[in-house]
Amino acid sequence: MAISIPFFGKTEQQFARNDRVNRPAGIGREEAVDGLVVYQKGSKAKVCWGPGKQSVESVSDLVLIVE
Repeated sequence: MAISIPFFGKTEQQFARNDRVNRPAGIGREEAVDGLVVYQKGSKAKVCWGPGKQSVESVSDLVLIVE
């Protein structure tokens, strides 16, 4: 049985296709809400924020919406 324990920082999140996410506001960027994950590749995820608004986001900047 293998256990992966990170030495520094937190483990990378894994998002499934169509998971709902938010991006909290930070320095130099505004808050984004109710995004849908199109796909994730490594530490980046392509997120659709509404009609015609897509962006590539760092997975560590996204928060999963749990209902």
